[in-house]
Amino acid sequence: MDLQAALGRAGLVVILANSGPAAASGQRLDQPHIVVSVVNEAGVSPRIISDGQLRITAIYQAIGVAVTWVDTYLDVPNVCVVKIVDEVGADGVNAPPDVVGMGFTNQESGGGLVYVFYDRIAQVSEGNQLDSAALLGAVIAHELGHLLLPSGSHSTRGLMRAGWNRSDTLTADGLRFTAEQGVRIRGRLESRTQGSVWAAHKI
Repeated sequence: MDLQAALGRAGLVVILANSGPAAASGQRLDQPHIVVSVVNEAGVSPRIISDGQLRITAIYQAIGVAVTWVDTYLDVPNVCVVKIVDEVGADGVNAPPDVVGMGFTNQESGGGLVYVFYDRIAQVSEGNQLDSAALLGAVIAHELGHLLLPSGSHSTRGLMRAGWNRSDTLTADGLRFTAEQGVRIRGRLESRTQGSVWAAHKI
């Protein structure tokens, strides 16, 4: 599977949101934050998941947003459930073969459900000599960004590019939001309201 084909789809959108468990140690309590409930249904190594989470946390910390990880299923408003599934799980949600993630997001409140297809991420990683944990983290961080940014939020550089190449996942610039995106994400988190408008997205 080609990296560009897997990640360069228009309208790729998917995940996350917040409000729930207390912020992790070391995080400012007044800092905007997101809470993510992780469900590992694909038997992915805990180390890979942990490394991916560390990458995401660093990406969001750089724009002043904290991430709280919950390693269990939480069906709570404003908490995003991320299900990491295998190819059988991908078939279960009718995911197109070149898609590595798909989700349902509440555009009003920011909560949602996302599926990440780890077999496909591993295939892309191996074919492009990438660390699978890094790519897992990048996919989730990118999709989180789509949830928190306005519609049509792809950019010409950085994390929110519509199409990634190998260097994007290996360089610091490829894993950063722009300053404007950071402002918009913080503003969204600080002003989020409840709602019931749901939409399906895929990457």
